[in-house]
Amino acid sequence: LRQEVFIMQMLRYFQSIWPEDLTWLNCYHIEATGPDTGLIETITGSSDLDRLKKAEGYTTLRDLFIQRHGQPGTDAFLKAQDNFCRSLAGYSVAMWLLKLRDRHNGNLMLDDEGHYFHIDFGFCLEHSTGKGIGGMVECSAFKLTEEYIAVLDGRDSPVFKKYCDGCVAAIL
Repeated sequence: LRQEVFIMQMLRYFQSIWPEDLTWLNCYHIEATGPDTGLIETITGSSDLDRLKKAEGYTTLRDLFIQRHGQPGTDAFLKAQDNFCRSLAGYSVAMWLLKLRDRHNGNLMLDDEGHYFHIDFGFCLEHSTGKGIGGMVECSAFKLTEEYIAVLDGRDSPVFKKYCDGCVAAIL
C-alpha cells in the first residue's frame, strides 16, 4: 500500500495546482499500517465500469448517463457530463504523468454524479507490485475510448474541446 499512498499524494498535489474548472481528481485516504497491511477509504456511491457494463440492461456508457441523469441538454445531464469531462481530463494527464497501467474496467470507477476515477495503483512509474508479473501490462499513455468520447458528445463538440483544454491546462 505504500505505493498506493505515494500515488494518492501525487494526485493530491496535482489537484492543488490544476485548474478546478477544467480538472477533477478523487483523492481518498489510504493508510499503510505495516509492510503488508493497510486501510483504504471506502468510496460510496460509485461502481467500477466492469460491474456497470455487466448489469442487466446496459447498452452504452452514454445511455447509462441518460438513464441516470436525464436526456442530453437537461441540467442534470449537463452537470454529470461536465463532471465526467473534468475527471476524465484529470485522470488522463495523471495516468500519463505517473505511467499508470493495468487500467482495466475493474480499476476504473464512475460515481453517482458522473465523475470518472481510478483505483488500484499497483502498476505505475514502470513498476509492478504484481507477483510474477514482469513489466507493464499495456503501453497506452491514457485511456480514451470511443464510448468516453460519445459521453462527451463526439470529437467535434464543445464538451470534447473542454476535455482537451483540461488536459493541456493540467500539463502546463
